[in-house]
Amino acid sequence: MAFSPSNSSRMALAELVRDGLARVNPKFQVLLKAVPSKELYAAAEAHRLPLFIAGYASDYPDARSFASGMLHGSGYYPKAQRFSDATLDSLVEAGSWREAVKRAAELIPHVTTYEPSRFTAARKWVKNFDNDVNVANMGVDDYPYFYSYSKEAAVPE
Repeated sequence: MAFSPSNSSRMALAELVRDGLARVNPKFQVLLKAVPSKELYAAAEAHRLPLFIAGYASDYPDARSFASGMLHGSGYYPKAQRFSDATLDSLVEAGSWREAVKRAAELIPHVTTYEPSRFTAARKWVKNFDNDVNVANMGVDDYPYFYSYSKEAAVPE
C-alpha cells in the first residue's frame, strides 16, 4: 500500500489498515511503501496502485466540488481507480447529495477518512472557528455536516 511519507497521519492509517487486514485473514500480506507525493499520484493516475492512501481537498467548500472529485466517474479518484457507476453519476449531477452518499456507501468505491486541515484562516468575526463541534457532528442524518460557523453581529460604531 503506497502512501506519502510527508504525512504522518497517512502513514499511521496505512499501518492500521495493514494490521487490520492481517487480523481478518493472516494470508492478507500488505507491504507498506512510502512514495513521494508526485510519484504516488502519477502511479495512481497510471492505474499502477491496487491500494493507496492519498489526500483530497476541494477547491472551495461546496458539496458539488467534493462529490464530483470523489464520487463521479469523471472525478480524480474514480478515474484513478477505474470506478464508475451511472446511478451515482446521475445523483451527483442532479445535486442529490444524501442519495449520492448513500449510494457510495453501498458501492464503497473507496474509503474516506477525516483528516484535519493543517492550515486554516478566518477573520475575527467568524464565530465557533476553533469549536470542537465542527467535527463532532459528522454523519448527522447520514449526511456529513462539517462546520457550524457563524458571523458575529456587527458592532454599531
